[in-house]
Amino acid sequence: MAAKWTIAKRGRGITFRGEGSSTRQRTVAIPIGGGFYCFSCDRATFATYGSALGLKGTLTETEAKKAFMGASAPKPGTAKAITTTGSVSSMYDPTKKGDLAASEAGWSLTEAILLMAAPTP
Repeated sequence: MAAKWTIAKRGRGITFRGEGSSTRQRTVAIPIGGGFYCFSCDRATFATYGSALGLKGTLTETEAKKAFMGASAPKPGTAKAITTTGSVSSMYDPTKKGDLAASEAGWSLTEAILLMAAPTP
């Protein structure tokens, strides 16, 4: 507080929607910042592009304890590609950046946010 940081309320936690869920979306994770950034992803996007983007569909119990969502940092970058039927956009694992940039799919990438600067006093 003395360094001008704001203390946020504790989050509600993450509801994991996996392979067996009847919803169109499923929860996926990206390893970043010593934890796993989780977000909802369309099942078709995960099935088609999940491997190339470095998305994890399941977490171990130990990994799930390090899962978080909605953080400003660390936060994965986004990848967007034009497809024959439109476009696809999703977050990606920072370790996949080189592979995506070199891919023939023509991914347009934004950078991951790994650290946030401390507020100035």
